[in-house]
Formats: sequence, C-alpha cells, structure tokens
Amino acid sequence: MAKGAKNVAKSRKGGKGGKDGKGSAQGRNRRNDSRNDEEKEIKALEARIRAEAPRSGTGAFGLKDSNAKGSDPGQGPALTAQLFKDLPLSKRTSAGLEASGFTKMTQIQRGAIPHALCGRDILGEARTGSGKTLAFLVPLMDCLFRNRWTQMDGLGALVVSPTRELAYQIFQVLSNVGAEHELSAGCIVGGRSLEEEQGAVASMSVLVATPGRLLQHLDESPGFDASALKMLVIDEADRIMDFGFQESMHNILEHLPKERQTLLFSATLHSSVARLSRAALRSPEVVSVHREGKSRTPDKLKQIYMSVPLDKKVDLLFSFLRSHSQKKIIVFVSTCKQVRFFYEAFKKLKPGPAVLELHGRQSLTKRLVVFNDFTERERAAALFCTDIAARGVDFPAVDWVVQMDCPDSVDSYIHRVGRTARYQSSGNSALFLLPSENAFADKLAAAKIEIRSIAAKQQKLVSIGQQLASVHAGAPDVRHLAQRSYCSYLRSVMLMKDKDVFDVKVLPKEEFASSLGLVDVPDLGALLEADGEDADQNPSKKRKNQSALQRLKDRIKAKKQAAKSGDGGRDEEAAEEEEDLKRDGTKTKIGRWERRQKRIAAANASVAAGRLLPAPAVEEDDLLQMVE
Repeated sequence: MAKGAKNVAKSRKGGKGGKDGKGSAQGRNRRNDSRNDEEKEIKALEARIRAEAPRSGTGAFGLKDSNAKGSDPGQGPALTAQLFKDLPLSKRTSAGLEASGFTKMTQIQRGAIPHALCGRDILGEARTGSGKTLAFLVPLMDCLFRNRWTQMDGLGALVVSPTRELAYQIFQVLSNVGAEHELSAGCIVGGRSLEEEQGAVASMSVLVATPGRLLQHLDESPGFDASALKMLVIDEADRIMDFGFQESMHNILEHLPKERQTLLFSATLHSSVARLSRAALRSPEVVSVHREGKSRTPDKLKQIYMSVPLDKKVDLLFSFLRSHSQKKIIVFVSTCKQVRFFYEAFKKLKPGPAVLELHGRQSLTKRLVVFNDFTERERAAALFCTDIAARGVDFPAVDWVVQMDCPDSVDSYIHRVGRTARYQSSGNSALFLLPSENAFADKLAAAKIEIRSIAAKQQKLVSIGQQLASVHAGAPDVRHLAQRSYCSYLRSVMLMKDKDVFDVKVLPKEEFASSLGLVDVPDLGALLEADGEDADQNPSKKRKNQSALQRLKDRIKAKKQAAKSGDGGRDEEAAEEEEDLKRDGTKTKIGRWERRQKRIAAANASVAAGRLLPAPAVEEDDLLQMVE
C-alpha cells in the first residue's frame, strides 16, 4: 500500500488552539505569519535562481574544477568543493540535507541541480554511486515548494524506477531529506494489492513507482489524475529499457501532460535510452561526468579477477568467505536457483559470515526484509543475489563485491561493482572467470576499467565437495536445489549472446556436478524441462502452485486410491519410508523419529570426522597472491 508522508498530518494540526476564540485567533495568526514568511522566501529564491542561472551547456560552477580551492582531496573525487548551502534552496530542503549529513555536492549534483532549479530538462549520465538520487530529489522538492504545492493539488511529481528495491530506497531518501516539507509521498510497486493502493494514490503529492504498476494505476485507478504533474523523473533509464519497459514508458508518457519538467538519469546513454530521451525531454541539458574520465568505475574501487576452472569455483568462493569472514560481501550469481542452492548449502556449512539471499522469486515482503537486514548489518554478512541488486540499490559499507559468474556485458559488470565504493567509501571487487571466459578481461580493459589478475594460493583452498555430498545425503531438498542450480547455470551460459566469451560446450559438466556435491551428472534435458515451469512433469512444483485446499483434496484422493489397491492409504510419509527401506536394504519399517535420529547421527559423524566443517579460516592476505 502506498505510504503517506507524516508531515502532512503534522502540518494540519497546528491550527487547533484552545476551546475559546482566543486560541483559534492565535492559531490563525501563526498560520498567516508562516504563509507570509514562505511567500517572502519563495520570491527571494526565484529572484536568486533568475540571477544565478547557469548558461546553457555549463554547470553552475563548471565541471572541470573538481580540484578547486577548498576541496578536500582526502575525501576522494566523489565530492566537490561546492556546498548545498551555496545553492538557492528552500530552508526546508536545506534543513533536511543537513539533518541527513549531506553538505558537499558530488559532480553530478553540482552539474544537474542548478539547471533543474531553473526548470530545464536534464539528461544526466553518471556512473553508479555518484549521487544521482539527490541530483533529482533536491530540485523535485524545491519545485513543489516554490509552486506552493499541497495535498489538495494532486500529483505534483513522479519518480519512475526499474526495480522495487530501488523504488523503496528512493522513497526512504525522500522521506528523510524531505522530512521538513508538507508533502504527502507514496511508493507503489508490484506485489501489493492494487485495490489498497487505489485508495491512497489519489491524495499523494509525490509518487515513486515501477513502470508496470504505475501504468496499471494510470489505466485502472479512477481517482488517479496526473494532469497537473510538474516534474517527471526517470531513474536508471538504461535498466528500464533493458527490462523491456519501452512500450510501458511510452504509454506512461501518453498519460502525462506535455508541459512538465523531465529529468532523466542513466549510467549509460545507449540507443534505447536516446530514443526514450527524445520522447520524454525537450531541449535537455546534457550533464555527463564520467565520459571523459580515466575509468568508468569508482576511483576508490580496487578490482581484481581470477581465472578459475569451473569445478573449483565453489571451493574458491567458500575459501574466500572463510578468509573474509568479518567483511560485508555481496556475491552475484547468474540465476535464482543458484542463489537458493548456495544459500541453503552455505547456511549448513557455515563459512563464517551470516548468509542471506535476495532474488526475484521472493515475495516483495521477503525481499524488503532481507534488504533491510543486510543494510543494517555492519560486518560479517554475505548476500547471495542475482542482478536484481545490481542497479541503483545502495547497501552501506559493502567491503567486497564478488562476481562468481561472469556478467553478460561490461555494463552489467559496472553496475555490479557499483554496489561498493559508493559516495566517499572505498571498496573491493573480485571477478571469477573460467579459462574460456578470459576474453572478458580484454573487454574490460577496452572499456577503460583497470582490473588486476590475482591467483588464489592452492594450498589455502578448502575443498567442500565431500561436505556438500554429506549435506545432500541428509537433506534431499538441498540435493534437489543443487541439481536445479547445475541446470540453470548451464542454461544461462547457453543463452548468453556473446559467444566470444561464453561457450557451454567446453564446460566440464561431470566435474562441475561433482563440485556441487552431486554423485551423478543430472540429466540436462529433463532438468531444463522442469526448469521451464512444466508443472505437470514436476510434482513438487505442482504441489507448490496448488492451494492448500487442492493439496488436501489430492491427498484424500490418493488415500482412497491406495485403499482400493489394498495399500492401506499411504501418504507422502509412507513413500519416504519406502525410499528409506530401499536405501537401507532392510525389511523393518522405519518411523519418522528413527529416520530423524539417523540423519542427526550421520551429521554428527561427519562433524566428528572433520568433514562437515573444513579447516580453520585463513587470513585474507594468505588466500590471494598477485599474478606477474
């Protein structure tokens, strides 16, 4: 459901005085004084903006003076010498920025905000972690303030974001920095009840939304009117295009008034973004802060890559987490099923840091819980995720980004590593490349990305193939996830467009299956069929997709059929018992309690033999070595 800003309610309470007329008169006088002060402030701001308006094609202070006198080189190039307080901003916005700890501007903020305050359209290009969110939220808030916007005026500003997580994060920043403004704000994304949102969106002054849900409201919500919109913001426009929202964005633009200000920000300005900008913008100011830079990645980011055989990647990842057990780490893999497997397996093997999972198959509520959990952890945490967390999302104080699987493009690499070394922080990234994928390192070098080759010390690697096999013996669900992970990874490689880098034919499939703890190589064809959502061929998926009532009906039906065949009405527990009987080769029926005790005993035996928990963690400096 859309979340309303508390400040609107708070601002409406001030007029209620005592029960007598004197209190009411005093309240009216205070409100009149406040309105008069705001009118004077707005006139002064408008006069300053006209007087200090930058020339078209330039930033307010010029983009080439990043080392101007007064800058602090120790803070890194992300910040400039210019302060927010030097801009013609409202007192409310200035107070929110100060309370949130923002004093100096980044280059994209310094280049975009002055033009945006003048009412100009902006086409902003800046690498990830450069401060784009404030570059559009600051002018957005002041635009509505100078237009004396209230809850009764309807929707005044709209921010479109490609993912739910990024939309949620933008909304959080807006709530913090805009705490002093009398604006109502909401966040509408998929995964929630449309009916619940419809009751709230009509009263919102600012909305942060994903394209699909926004278009749904524009088409279906009767009280939702965007005809008075003053500002449209399109964030991460390249990702919106990559997700296939081209048609949705053009349909959204058809619903919006032509006379509006539009700010479009993107990390790259490829052809699809250029087409969107032509449709959405009018004579925009182009603000690019990294096109002529030495690198397209953050300057405080240390980047390494390792050439690793496919059957050694899991061992290397586990060893890396053990040797960096007190760090905050994001691990990117290609598919949701890989995330599920590594999360469940490493949760049992305990490499050191707490493990979490984030992927697109989780419910919105679950994703937000994991998002907040990882955000609040300061150290000793490893988040396994897909590219759902690669764009725009700001996790504070991430020490390492590990790309276990090669990304599909240089742009994807840039956005993944951008989860660390954000704003003023430093960070590290590690990329695992198969020998057949080493051409990707050349593509990174051609894209002005400085990355060094590092090797892992073989004597420090911990082999966990046997430990995974032990886990599979006691947890069939994890074994099933390993099979699905195997299949989904190979399928992702098959679907990669860049055949100069990705070649599924050269991958050692048997060794890869063994590294996941699998005794037999899964049948790729059968697994691909199961991976393709064929519920009829996958009983577990069929049960998962059924309602509780349907599952109960099927169980009753199965019991009746079993009774007719003289089987005594066996259920799933009986089937599992039969499997145990076949495995053990005994004639005696094994009950649920006995089976559980057997699994516990097997796990304890593995621990006692030193198989389940590998060798003590090594120091991080002992694991990696430079390649000459």
